[in-house]
Amino acid sequence: MKTSNAKESGFDFEEFSLSMGNQVDNKFTWVIKNFSSLQSKKIYSDEFLIGGCTWRLKAFPKGNNCASHLSLYLVVANAEYLHFGWRRHAKIFLTVVNQFSEELSQVKELEHWFDQKESDWGYKRMIEIGKLKSKNGGFLVNGEVKIVVEIDVLSVIGELDVPEETQEATPPLKKKKMNDDGVVTSDLLKETPADSVDVNGFQVLPSQSISCLVSLIAIRGKG
Repeated sequence: MKTSNAKESGFDFEEFSLSMGNQVDNKFTWVIKNFSSLQSKKIYSDEFLIGGCTWRLKAFPKGNNCASHLSLYLVVANAEYLHFGWRRHAKIFLTVVNQFSEELSQVKELEHWFDQKESDWGYKRMIEIGKLKSKNGGFLVNGEVKIVVEIDVLSVIGELDVPEETQEATPPLKKKKMNDDGVVTSDLLKETPADSVDVNGFQVLPSQSISCLVSLIAIRGKG
């Protein structure tokens, strides 16, 4: 078991394949289409998030310096952007699915500390090419190969790709008003109820408007 130490220099045409990905909980399923006609030396799955960490799978359809086997690795997808000293400890199950019988699937287990020096890890000899392409063998069906990875993230040193959201109470916003000089003050604005009415410069409730008006007339009458 050994990783490919070749540094990824970005995507190019040779690294793509027609594939689909599907994630459920801590499992990711990668369906590689048109496997037998692939000319790429290596191909990648879509990125996926498990345990707060971003991953992707990397496969060598014709083997990684091992022409007799399919080579398969789990990769920390954004390793070049992580802070110095990051590490991730994970337990991993890699499966090449037998689409006729799950009991015949090729399963391999590993546990590894991923870091800047070893940002990918897996198996150079995941499954024999002959067995994989065997007619009616169940691994290559309708031109498709199905790979499943299950990841249990045991420990993370450094920040997660998606940190846990901290729920903090947001303080209420203070309303501001202007004083007579046009200067904004920090006092809370005392809003006038929307259903109040103006009676001679006074804001009163509708139910109080008649009595207030009568009182004002009486006062003026006395004057």
